[in-house]
Amino acid sequence: MSRSKLVILSIICGALITVALIWASASIGNDRVSRVLLWQAAIPAYLVGRGPLLGHDEQGEPIYEGSPVGVLAGFVGLLMGVPVYSAASYLALLALTRSGAKKDDEESEAK
Repeated sequence: MSRSKLVILSIICGALITVALIWASASIGNDRVSRVLLWQAAIPAYLVGRGPLLGHDEQGEPIYEGSPVGVLAGFVGLLMGVPVYSAASYLALLALTRSGAKKDDEESEAK
């Protein structure tokens, strides 16, 4: 497989993995699991912070005001999933194509 086809396929795989993780995170509904699945968005959102404290609810839990910087950090983090998972897909596809090429070479030498 040519290098350009491998790069295009890995970018497509990276985008599909990111979309699948976003969908899985939204359908599960558990905050902890969502933060694990969307780690690339949780890290920048954590670094930016929660925003100003508005008060406390009836159970005593703090209520924070969201900020545009936090929304931007989460969005950028979600978009960072595409290059991260594309790089992982590229390495996996490269390993698969190399191992397939080695098997083909060994079979042609055995004949």
